[in-house]
Amino acid sequence: MPEGTNPDPNTYTFTVQNSGGDTLVGTVSVSASWVSVSSTAFSLLVGTSSQIAVSTNTSGLAPGYHEATISPTSNGGSASGKVEARIPHLTLLADSIGYDFGTVETGNNPDTNAYSFMVQNSGSGILTGSISESAAWLSVTPTSFSLDSSQTQQITVTANTSGLSPGNYVDMISIVANGGNDSGYVYVNVIPPLAVAPGTEIPDRYALGQNFPNPFNPVTTIRYQLPEPGFIELSVFNISGRMVVTLASGFQQAGYYAVQWNASLVPSGVYLYRIIARDYRAVRKCIVLK
Repeated sequence: MPEGTNPDPNTYTFTVQNSGGDTLVGTVSVSASWVSVSSTAFSLLVGTSSQIAVSTNTSGLAPGYHEATISPTSNGGSASGKVEARIPHLTLLADSIGYDFGTVETGNNPDTNAYSFMVQNSGSGILTGSISESAAWLSVTPTSFSLDSSQTQQITVTANTSGLSPGNYVDMISIVANGGNDSGYVYVNVIPPLAVAPGTEIPDRYALGQNFPNPFNPVTTIRYQLPEPGFIELSVFNISGRMVVTLASGFQQAGYYAVQWNASLVPSGVYLYRIIARDYRAVRKCIVLK
């Protein structure tokens, strides 16, 4: 039976009978608190019998083997019997529950708007549980599981950020199971779209767009906008902070710009690209996936 549950059924009976020539008087004792009997004493006339019901409550027992002794003792002799319960070890094993969807512009979904993780029963017995999310912009499929020993279940989390206002969002994916609980955080940063001042072709503010496609192999496009002329520098760095390449540098007029980065000479991984323009600085993350 799984940890935290009772057997089904959780009762049985045995019979005490007086097969002698005198009144049989005795008691029934148990050696463990998780076992109880319907009657702890009996008095039987010659030729009569009585049924004793035994009930078990294993919900508080730890995983493992448990044994109790039931001992009827009377003026006609004594006997004993064993009650056994085996509580299997149920272990929830989940990998990479959390995820970072990165940065997305208002009204859009992430380029990759879904990810998956695995739930595994690494113990014995049946592992059952449920998965839930704490935000309406996240959905989980499936929302429950029942796994035999060593079985796995793939869980898919999908993000719908198109209705979110600008801001940073952090929400939780939770797993509750009879073999343990686990959780992970999901992140997304929603920003306003690159904008044009009404009636003009000049941007009304500085902005650095999310590269597209992302992840990519090997070429991606990075957009940025300048509301005024000035010196700029757009560079790419690896996750250790070492500069990989400078994509744009020098004096540029106000306007909209798009540059391409060919990452064929760098390994797969997470990279950061940064723009500096006057007092404006912005950094975004991109992923090379080969």
